[in-house]
Amino acid sequence: MENHHHDYKHLGRTLALALTILTGSCIAILWGWNTFAVEILSQQTMKFKHALALELFVLSVAGACSIAWRVFGVRSN
Repeated sequence: MENHHHDYKHLGRTLALALTILTGSCIAILWGWNTFAVEILSQQTMKFKHALALELFVLSVAGACSIAWRVFGVRSN
C-alpha cells in the first residue's frame, strides 16, 4: 500500500516539474518574441496563450517525428 503512495508522490513531482518547465519555456518564448520581433522587426506583440500554443505545437510535432522515426525508421539486422 505504501508503494502506491510513493508512486503518486513521484507522479506529482514529475507533473509539477513538467508544468514548471512548460510555463518557463512559454515565458522565454514570449519574452524573446516581444523583445526581438516587436522592437527590431516591428511585428505585433504575442500574448501568453499564443506562446503556449506555439510550445504545444512544437512539442507535438517533435513527438510525432519521434514516433514516426521509431515506426518507419531503418532497422539494423
